[in-house]
Amino acid sequence: MGGVLSLALLLALSTAPTVDTPKQQSPKDDGDKVVCRLITEAGSRIPFRVCRTQAEWDGMAKQNQDDWTSSRNARTVGCNQPNCL
Repeated sequence: MGGVLSLALLLALSTAPTVDTPKQQSPKDDGDKVVCRLITEAGSRIPFRVCRTQAEWDGMAKQNQDDWTSSRNARTVGCNQPNCL
């Protein structure tokens, strides 16, 4: 019985799919790579798939960071007390 089990395990391992390693890309190709993400809107429980290039995702992240920073700076203008945030 143990021999049959080990034979079955050996056959299962020998037919396991191989995992391809990602190919090395040059830095200029990274921006052209399409990346898909699941986005869930407020008020919905069903996510939807959004696909954009990595350069577009990076640009959106930078824009969001810039917006957050400018919003934070706008709130602190004219604040001369340590606890006004």
